[in-house]
Amino acid sequence: MHAATTRPWGRSLRRGALAAVMVLSCTGAWAAELAGPGVIWRLRQGAGWVYVAGSMHGLPATRSTLPATYTRAYAAAARLVMEIDLKSTGPAELAEELLRRGLQDGGGTLSADLGPQRWQQLQPLLKGAGLTPELAEPLKPWAVALMLASGQLLRSGYGGENGVEAQLQARAEADRKPVTGLETASFQLGLLAGLPLRDQLALLNQAIAEQEPLQRRLIELETAWRLGDLATLERLALANDGSTPGGRAVLLDRRNSHWLPSIEALLQQPDNTLVVVGAAHLLGEGGLVALLRRRGLVVERVLDGDGGRLPPAGAGPAGAAP
Repeated sequence: MHAATTRPWGRSLRRGALAAVMVLSCTGAWAAELAGPGVIWRLRQGAGWVYVAGSMHGLPATRSTLPATYTRAYAAAARLVMEIDLKSTGPAELAEELLRRGLQDGGGTLSADLGPQRWQQLQPLLKGAGLTPELAEPLKPWAVALMLASGQLLRSGYGGENGVEAQLQARAEADRKPVTGLETASFQLGLLAGLPLRDQLALLNQAIAEQEPLQRRLIELETAWRLGDLATLERLALANDGSTPGGRAVLLDRRNSHWLPSIEALLQQPDNTLVVVGAAHLLGEGGLVALLRRRGLVVERVLDGDGGRLPPAGAGPAGAAP
């Protein structure tokens, strides 16, 4: 195990890790007026509805307004459930855990994992993630991939402070609504750390390849998300995500299956619940919507102009939706 955090440059490495976990736990005037239903479904078995909304983890400050369907579903909900409770673990603690899990074992190096050509290609990108070649060398590929992606998201204006989860968590705290997580950030880091090397390298290669076109792709993702364009979202978030089948199975499919019992338990609540997860978790044959339907549950889209398919803002929780 490298003693990275005890060296003189350990503080710089912590800053890079801190930026990464802030996004993990987390322009153009044309989109300011873009309105649509977003990506949200609902289901129920008893008195209470469970709304399942797809998130953009980060949004630009100039376009941070949530779709009306999300705002109204939140107003009707008695509780908020997210992938993780953003307040359950402090960013500094998570950054330390990222470094602990992200350091190479047995004296391995990132340059050896990547090979000379890819290692050279990575060099000019490290500064944007708060790294240098010396800082990156003792890290595993997944950790550098997370730091690169986080740095680029922040530079593109899609930081987590304006994302769907951060906004709804702040509202829930102000309204004294309970907030819980389907898993912990530590669990997420453990999944990344457990990926085989080939899947870690795929994540890093994707992060390297996306450095230049990421701004355009984020705007396309945001547009499709706001409009509720599922076909485009699936193409951008799944078909072209650059991941290996093994990586997707761990980071998406396995987590979706892990969450199912918790979501089904919420159906027994007498009042409404809003569940918010990354939009990619709702798409495709391995997505939560398909999995819930295969359980025999009726899962329906929530749309803006459906004549009251959403409860009015401020309606009582139980049975508020028609």
